[in-house]
Amino acid sequence: MPVPKAAGCSHEGGLALAILALLSLPLSAGLFSPASDAAAQIPAEWPRRMVYAAGIVPRGLNPLLDRSGWNEVSSLILGRLFRPDHQGNIVRDLVETYTIRDEGRIYELNLRQDVFWHDGTPFTADDVFFTWQKLFDVDTQTSLDLNQAALNSHRQTGKYTYEFELKSPDTGFLAALTEIPILPAHRLKYADINGDAFDQAPIGTGPYRLVMRKDEREFRFLRHEKYHLGRPAFEELVIQVIADDDERARAVASGAADLAHVKPPHVEMLRSRGARVYRMRTGAWRGMPLNLTRTALADLRVRQAIDLAIDREVIVREALAGYGSAGYSPIPPASWAFRAEMNLRRYDPEQAARLLNAAGWRLPEVGNGPRRKNGAALTLELIVWKDEFFRRTAAQAIARQLEELGISVKLHLVDGPTYNRLAENMGADYDAYIGGWGGLLDPGDNLYKKYHSKGSQNRNSYSNRELDKLLVEARRTTNREKAAALYERIVRQITSDAVFLPLAYPDYLFAARADLAGIEDYTLDSWYEFTKYAAEWTPVKR
Repeated sequence: MPVPKAAGCSHEGGLALAILALLSLPLSAGLFSPASDAAAQIPAEWPRRMVYAAGIVPRGLNPLLDRSGWNEVSSLILGRLFRPDHQGNIVRDLVETYTIRDEGRIYELNLRQDVFWHDGTPFTADDVFFTWQKLFDVDTQTSLDLNQAALNSHRQTGKYTYEFELKSPDTGFLAALTEIPILPAHRLKYADINGDAFDQAPIGTGPYRLVMRKDEREFRFLRHEKYHLGRPAFEELVIQVIADDDERARAVASGAADLAHVKPPHVEMLRSRGARVYRMRTGAWRGMPLNLTRTALADLRVRQAIDLAIDREVIVREALAGYGSAGYSPIPPASWAFRAEMNLRRYDPEQAARLLNAAGWRLPEVGNGPRRKNGAALTLELIVWKDEFFRRTAAQAIARQLEELGISVKLHLVDGPTYNRLAENMGADYDAYIGGWGGLLDPGDNLYKKYHSKGSQNRNSYSNRELDKLLVEARRTTNREKAAALYERIVRQITSDAVFLPLAYPDYLFAARADLAGIEDYTLDSWYEFTKYAAEWTPVKR
């Protein structure tokens, strides 16, 4: 049945739906009106209810689809076969035990038998088989199927057992499994997976079940009493979507929200209002992909000049307020494959100027203005998510630095949904965008997606045949010392080609009320999946 909406919907389907609708009504003044005594069963205030301020407007709730991806809402609802723990280690979620044999080619999974979907239906291997069938269906709008080419077979071997057979060892296979949501076969078997069937009636095996939503800006959950990783402490969890960084920080400061991802400019204000701010180590990196289909950027010398003209230390100071470090490699320091030699500082505006001159881009002989070649100005069209502090501030710093070199920069300030759409396809109109990615779990998966000619995040038409071979070889190398040497060669090559420019390694900041525990020690890949740990958050008794 569809999740009840706060307004503008009819409720049909009998007594069960009516009771669910009543139980979904909050008592918060100013949002909804109390309906009956049944509404009193919904917790009205802390510590029975927790409010999380989310930073991204969900585009959908099915992470299998490209248009949705994981977000702060779907991370509460769905489970995975494996997931990262607090320190970025891959641990079991829906899997009880597993065995890897035949030199890393065969994965035998024993699934948990104590897992239930939010509607009470037992989870079984049927759900895994259904998910993977949809994952590899050519009609499914997903790019999570990169391991299909490496997979010989996948099959259900029992009610609670499953087997994957790879064509060759792949060190990134478990990491890939952490990205794939397990979907309910009994609810979606006959539905259009690309449609909104799941969004209308989302159920999962996660710690909270969705009971009501309001205009895609507020989502109300009740705890999953049979959650297999432990009963959540809060009876109700509310997600309020507040995309604007300033407004989200004010929500925590005022007490309207109990926990949120925040940005550096708000730290002192939040602390002065009694909130606790947690600085978390990450496996994240920020970077700027360059669109090689654009005439100027097709010239390697121009790309290398842009790379050398960006002072990453300024970006860390201005866009991160020191909460992070300068980044010169797509392998972040938290990764096992990181080597200091990969991350050597490169800032040389004089050499950048020489490269542009050699490429035929000259400063005007008289007056000011951008460099020109054959009458055309050297201009960088940069897509910027206007509501996100790092992207906006880093873009402004990069624009200043490139304009000092004679490159005109036009900042296209757009909202979150528009940013996502343009970043997925820069086309013929834009040169670059500033984005963020995770590289904690597996360097092979991280690099393959962005730099392999068939990578799902390679949206700038980059292709290097020798690099493709190295990326595949690294993923097949189970000896970490040998794999690390391959990754060092890969980083040297992509640094030389200057196509996907690393900028910084941010720390994540979360602000919380002082009596919220369970959020003290994390190393994260993506802040917008932090809610998958919600079952571990607890109120502190005063």
